[in-house]
Amino acid sequence: MYPVTMAAYKDSTFTIPFYNEDEVTIGTMIYVGIFVTGADGKIYVLRIETCVASPTDNRSDVNSVYLIKNGCPQGPVSTTVLQNRNALKQLSA
Repeated sequence: MYPVTMAAYKDSTFTIPFYNEDEVTIGTMIYVGIFVTGADGKIYVLRIETCVASPTDNRSDVNSVYLIKNGCPQGPVSTTVLQNRNALKQLSA
């Protein structure tokens, strides 16, 4: 088991994060990064299998939409997967 961190960013370089108090309007581009630490990138890859957007904490909410399902982008919300199943990289601050 390895720790996983997910964060939302305002830019495609993944350097300007969103914070809990930030307001996001409909149509705003959101870049989501998922990071794993401690795993050997020669052995493991990270794959996003499912991602759901929901107005509540319940992903089964009737107003929820799949952004990614079975590793592939879904409609009706425009979703682009920049990278999936790439080797892990060690990030440094």
